[in-house]
Amino acid sequence: MAQKTDQKKLLAEFDLVFLSKGPGEHGWIGQFYRCPLCGYYADRNKYDICECGNICIDVDYCRVSVSKTPESEIEVYNATKKIK
Repeated sequence: MAQKTDQKKLLAEFDLVFLSKGPGEHGWIGQFYRCPLCGYYADRNKYDICECGNICIDVDYCRVSVSKTPESEIEVYNATKKIK
């Protein structure tokens, strides 16, 4: 079962730093993958599916699946905790 990422909490508590579009030479990097269709940030550290079903992360098999857009359209981000 998917473990949805709380989008409001993510954006309120973390700064997202853009890394790239799509997987790199050595595969997917970064912590979060933003869907170009629904804008959902999928967390690579858990079983997560974006709102429109375009991005699916299977953490058990270290697999990122993209079904409705080219992988090159997925934005990749790292997150750092905001300092209050």
